Amino acid sequence: IQGQVLGFLRSNKNVLRMATSEKFSLLFYPLIRFLEHYYLNNTKNIIAASHKLKNLLQVDYGFNGMVKAIPNSIDTTHYNFDKISKEACLEKFPFLKNVNKTIILFVGRIITQKGIDDFIKAASILQKRGHDFFCVIAGKGSDKRLYQLIREYGINKANIQYLGYVENPNL
Repeated sequence: IQGQVLGFLRSNKNVLRMATSEKFSLLFYPLIRFLEHYYLNNTKNIIAASHKLKNLLQVDYGFNGMVKAIPNSIDTTHYNFDKISKEACLEKFPFLKNVNKTIILFVGRIITQKGIDDFIKAASILQKRGHDFFCVIAGKGSDKRLYQLIREYGINKANIQYLGYVENPNL
């Protein structure tokens, strides 16, 4: 099986764009799948991060134990936009001073699993349809890979600002 996975990794265009950690996840997928199956057969209770995952465990995986869905939460006190003035924001991110377009924010690691490929593809579609926008991208990862995606999808680099990692209070 690992030989098949290695062949898939080498031949699939989307896999070639993946970060190394993502490729390792695919390489070890048979082991991960075995461990998931073992765990599901040897536990009685699971906490799922969403109702969709709960249904997936019960319907697709046939898990008969108790599943409780407890969605991830966000501490809204950290993101209270009423407490943030435009001036304070521009002080932290001065490049926004001259932006008079719709701003689209992406926050996440610059890897396929977090949706950066989909985000750039969506931006490309918006650009082709004539929408005027500015993308701000924040997150750890390979800027080389990000700029490769931007080139591949033909996005105007003047419409994108990559910040790298940004501390949560500044988001």
